[in-house]
Amino acid sequence: MCVTCRKRSHQNKLLRLQVKNNKLYLFNGSNRSFYICQECQEKQKTFISIAKRYNLQSTQITKECVQDGKNQTNASS
Repeated sequence: MCVTCRKRSHQNKLLRLQVKNNKLYLFNGSNRSFYICQECQEKQKTFISIAKRYNLQSTQITKECVQDGKNQTNASS
């Protein structure tokens, strides 16, 4: 289930992320994580709300790394 819009979907269609050291990363297999659907990944507002929810240092998070699903997402100033 997407944490932003609460839509249910198969896990293989969702992006799994985690917060570590006040930064957003792709899930590495340990600790807590959450899922975001494809529709929410395309909205910058989604990442701003995640930054607020998880008390991340920066409210701007780049979407480019998230879209391919392979690289880490970085908080940018």
